Amino acid sequence: MSGKAASHAQSPITPPLDVNHPNQKPEDYDMVDSEKDLTHFQPLSDILTSCHKILFRRYQKSDKAAIRHQKYHKRLTIIAAVCGAIAVLFAIIQLSGFFLFPWPMWVEVLAALITFVAVVLGIEQARHPRWLLERHKAERCRFLKFRALIDPALWTEGAGITPNWEQQLRDKVHEIKRLTRNALHGLLMHEVSDIPSGLSQCVIKEDGLNALVNYFKEKRICEQMTYFEKSSKKSERFNKFTRYAPPILFFLSIFAVLGHFVIDIFSKPHHGMHTLSILLIALAASFPVIGAGIRTLRSAHEFARLASLYRAKHNALKRIHDTLDEIMNEKIAIQNKTEQVLHTLWQCEQFLEDEHYEWLRLMIEAEWYG
Repeated sequence: MSGKAASHAQSPITPPLDVNHPNQKPEDYDMVDSEKDLTHFQPLSDILTSCHKILFRRYQKSDKAAIRHQKYHKRLTIIAAVCGAIAVLFAIIQLSGFFLFPWPMWVEVLAALITFVAVVLGIEQARHPRWLLERHKAERCRFLKFRALIDPALWTEGAGITPNWEQQLRDKVHEIKRLTRNALHGLLMHEVSDIPSGLSQCVIKEDGLNALVNYFKEKRICEQMTYFEKSSKKSERFNKFTRYAPPILFFLSIFAVLGHFVIDIFSKPHHGMHTLSILLIALAASFPVIGAGIRTLRSAHEFARLASLYRAKHNALKRIHDTLDEIMNEKIAIQNKTEQVLHTLWQCEQFLEDEHYEWLRLMIEAEWYG
């Protein structure tokens, strides 16, 4: 590190948050740098503490809000899908005439009322768009941090952390804070950022370059790879569990109709066979209802598409990780190595940013009551 950035290396701007703090989540690992991290990545300590001071409070507020809205959104979706299916099923049970008691009617009414309340709450409280907006704000803070670490303004000779650099970072945080739900769809018109000029003029000393690459690999790339791998497996499990249920239920409904047809055409009038025929009609009407409830959950969470998306992102980050290793093992001039590293890290951030907007588009278009 050179210039002003190096002059403060022994005096952090603000104490970093302890990763073992009871209110600290493991998911914040890439946004939090402990004293151990600052020691291990010593050449980056000033930049990291400055980023923490400016970014973390905004990130933490949006992250907590996103988790809260997502939790309520998922709960309302499940309640609406399950209770909606129950209401229709008990309506079918009443039509079948198997139960002469009034309790199926009250179950139907209660389930329908719960479904109605869940839908109204979901629309009125806008949990889905609020979740997406706050998640976008939190991810924008992440992008700001890692973009700041590879800003050419920090690494040109004689540069480093300046009041102007910090003020630009604060202005961007303020811009994130002012985002509203009405602007959510406009965010989808995302343009690819140009690679900044001046990378060829950047020179980072060997220890600083090693620290920068290792920090990105540990805190950014490997963390994201782990997240994508876990998310892919989780989505695949849900997709596998629910994928075949709707078509199976549909064919079971067809078989129930055929059974009813066979009984009515070929069997002799008999009370037992008549009861079985009515039961088959009820099942034929019930199976598609259950399938519709499962499809609602699948369309709300896009299990299959997310599993494929996460898998592809994990593999892409693995290639970036290997590219960084190859660059660091090359025997080339430090200036050329610096330029290649910053160029690769910038492409990594652009890739992750594009991935975020791809996810955002997918979630906005998802029909959570489809």
